[in-house]
Amino acid sequence: MGVADLHVHTAFSWDANSAVEEVLARAASIGLDVVAITDHNTIDGALAARRIAERLDNGVDVIVGEELDTQNGHLIGLFLTDPVPPRLTFAETIHRIHEQGGLAIVPHPGGPLPWHATPRRITGNCHHLDGLEAASTSWFANVGRKGALHRNRHIYKLALTGGSDAHCLAAVGQCVTLFPGHTADDLRTALAQCRTSARGEPLPFVKGLYALGVRAKEAVGKGRFTETPYYESLTTWARNGVESAPNTEG
Repeated sequence: MGVADLHVHTAFSWDANSAVEEVLARAASIGLDVVAITDHNTIDGALAARRIAERLDNGVDVIVGEELDTQNGHLIGLFLTDPVPPRLTFAETIHRIHEQGGLAIVPHPGGPLPWHATPRRITGNCHHLDGLEAASTSWFANVGRKGALHRNRHIYKLALTGGSDAHCLAAVGQCVTLFPGHTADDLRTALAQCRTSARGEPLPFVKGLYALGVRAKEAVGKGRFTETPYYESLTTWARNGVESAPNTEG
């Protein structure tokens, strides 16, 4: 079985801090076959990653992706050739993704935050969608996970994906998609045939905050949402993927 992380951010996202080269090196070191670079509203990081991966030839395939701000929640486009503009409607974004031969995946479905697509929105568009993210490191996304899986079994019937939603190196590969084969082409075939599965669990709350929003040490400090004696070790963990910080819940 192949292993893919289909939701990874790099420093090309405003809220992430990992260099493209670092992400690819970590993906190879932890045994990922495929990684999808899905920066916010841009494919520049993904295109750079694909070029670097081709040069490195380290066994990791790169999928060009984009996590898009729609008018109705986030949506991920995979296998893109051109950027899709943000802030379109949910339905129009799906159309733009499909227009260039891409796949439309719903990240963190049914979560409580404004950028999480609602069950009603997903249900209304399920016949045009290609996949549903069933495993994510986001503690907040886990709130809607059980309901989304129930609806997928009975209503959506979409391929399941796992993606870390990594905004730091340590989170890369924490949640993954399993599929028959080992290449990006194999993965695409598996998604079309609904032969994928998702693996992984949300990170503990404090680690999740680092994984989802660490661009710089100062951003976390000024936010003052991690009043913890483990501040330094959590920062090291976020940047380097070193299991130096305890699994504290907050």
